[in-house]
Amino acid sequence: MVEYVSDIDLVFQSLADPTRRDILAQVSQYSLSVGEIAKQYDLTFAAVSKHIQVMERAKLVTKQHRGKKRIVSAVPATLHGALDYLKRYEIVWNERFDSLDRYVKNNPREEKRYGRY
Repeated sequence: MVEYVSDIDLVFQSLADPTRRDILAQVSQYSLSVGEIAKQYDLTFAAVSKHIQVMERAKLVTKQHRGKKRIVSAVPATLHGALDYLKRYEIVWNERFDSLDRYVKNNPREEKRYGRY
């Protein structure tokens, strides 16, 4: 088994959890303290902190100390790497869908069989 985990793997692992996606959506709008984030979930403070740690390892958020508070902010640049990765597949799938569309248009029996998608 490969022990090496790339940055993109950490990003997708982090984004795989709906709570983390929701936290990221919130801190993308404005920075929040860990306590402010924790109040919004039916989770313990420790559980929310662990979610934020996963996001920090993926470099999706940063945490800064302001007095006694730890303020969480989004790091939008990290998502650019994930977007670049996904765009490569978008190109491939668009080409495949275009090819399928041409095939169906040139084969009327297939269009009747499968319909328009």
